[in-house]
Amino acid sequence: MINYNFGSFFRKEVRFLNLNVILVTLMALVCFLAVDFSQAFAQTNAQTSTKKRPIEVELLVQNLSLRRPQALLSGDLHSGKSTNVIIHNQPQAQATIKSVKQLPITTLIPQPDGSVKEVPDLTLNFSTNLLITLSSTAQIEDTGLVLGKDEIKIGNNIGLSGLNYDFKATVIDLRILQD
Repeated sequence: MINYNFGSFFRKEVRFLNLNVILVTLMALVCFLAVDFSQAFAQTNAQTSTKKRPIEVELLVQNLSLRRPQALLSGDLHSGKSTNVIIHNQPQAQATIKSVKQLPITTLIPQPDGSVKEVPDLTLNFSTNLLITLSSTAQIEDTGLVLGKDEIKIGNNIGLSGLNYDFKATVIDLRILQD
């Protein structure tokens, strides 16, 4: 191992290896600050150039375990009520429930003649499928719609939370409404 002594620095011996460690640390700090400042600048630019527009989000809730679905649908989860929207486990916004529709759970039964008959599935006693439409405002950007601080796209799983419910749903449709 080769040690070069560059003299004393504050009465401490400075070695070649120590100078390399100091230079690498300073370079990492400068890079970190440069990236941090550029992201902050990009976010402020993005926020000033976006427009907020009213949107409708259609959600599908599959196999929600409920003992009395009508109690929830007539209580907290009905038209006109407000709900909390959670994206990536972070509360993002509040939205108004525009409509809630309970979908039937069915199964397919093959018939002797080769046709298929759709009948209610009696094996899922406490499961419910729901179609929920929410209305809110979102920022429109080049990459998509931003609700709160996160993008929302078809296929995303988002959470809905209220006084006595907390479940996840899948976005199946997004509509931008006219002002």
